Amino acid sequence: MKRSKVLKIAASVILVICMVLSLVALASCGDSKSNKSSSGSGKSRGREIKESMKNISEEDHSEYMALVDKYVEYLSGNEEALDGLYPKEYCESFGQTEEEFIAEIKGTLEKDRETNTEKYGADYKVTYTLISEKNYEPFLDNITTNLKSKYGISEDRVSKAYIIQLDLTIKGSLSEFTDSCFLFPTNIDGNWYLYNESGGFN
Repeated sequence: MKRSKVLKIAASVILVICMVLSLVALASCGDSKSNKSSSGSGKSRGREIKESMKNISEEDHSEYMALVDKYVEYLSGNEEALDGLYPKEYCESFGQTEEEFIAEIKGTLEKDRETNTEKYGADYKVTYTLISEKNYEPFLDNITTNLKSKYGISEDRVSKAYIIQLDLTIKGSLSEFTDSCFLFPTNIDGNWYLYNESGGFN
């Protein structure tokens, strides 16, 4: 089998895994968590988030949370929200151009919409709650090292990285499910991307 064909098959398999991690994972872990909380715990969570946001500028916060909004739109089935979510080097690591990579993911969205519609209802939507948000300087060094070794993105191109924890909820008229995840908003060449725990991007 030709090497180019092997690379394309491998890229397709990895793309499917990425989609499973970002979409199907919400549906495959069991019953949904309870979203109920007392007003006291809500106030406590608000104080915790405010405390954890020390050393994070309002500008950085608003910019990478806008990217989180885009990512959640994509999980809700909006293929246009995919644009700008991935650095070019990440796309090329699958043996594809950025355009080819995005086109392939968009090609899987219809099947994902059908699966989620069957489980959650045609009106399903993905939302999130910000649980924590931290500026942890040593983690930036870890990310820059990984980005250089895996994607050839040099350290001088990576200026900032933060840690956020989200509760992601997929909910429709038939059922709902909530799961927690960590994402690492990372600024590369002045643009924000959502680095994840598996060493890729959401």
